[in-house]
Amino acid sequence: EIIGVGRDITERKQAEEALRLSEECYRLLAENTLDVIWIMTMDARFTYVNPAIETMFGFRPDEWIGSGLWEHCDELHFAEMKALIERETAKGPDHPGVIFETQMLRRDGSTIAVEIHGRIIFDNQGKPVSLQGVTRDITERKQAQEEILKAKKSLEVKVTEKTRELRERVAELERFHDATIEREFRVKDLRDEIERLKNKK
Repeated sequence: EIIGVGRDITERKQAEEALRLSEECYRLLAENTLDVIWIMTMDARFTYVNPAIETMFGFRPDEWIGSGLWEHCDELHFAEMKALIERETAKGPDHPGVIFETQMLRRDGSTIAVEIHGRIIFDNQGKPVSLQGVTRDITERKQAQEEILKAKKSLEVKVTEKTRELRERVAELERFHDATIEREFRVKDLRDEIERLKNKK
């Protein structure tokens, strides 16, 4: 005698397939994006980076993982980011994260302007357990901003020069006008004097 129980696991299989596809999608996104996707411990040591790290910083993922954030920026910018992490941690689990601009170092020691979108990950007990985020190269954006700033300053200089020239021209015209009025008064005085002399005769 054989006794068995049949269970429909269609929904479970569908859920597993959906999860697999979702994970595959995220993996493809992480591996092919130009932005660096990263995870750090709370003491700012990297536990994950995607392949974009090599294009942006010159390190392979396996070289970067295990390194500390302080190894990839100067003391000033690391201190600023450390203070920011402390402030964001204090805001608690409900805070959506922060976007800020800073400077980091490439493998060759050159600086790179980046925009970082990061957030603190908390566990079910509300304890901070890791940091996750995305780093974007904004070198071209910064260069464009500098060009705009230079153009603005150049325009301001030209406007100042033109304003000075116009003021000088107005002053010159005012002097000419005053001289003309004075000459007309002198002519009138001379005519009056001639008339006075004629009347004396």
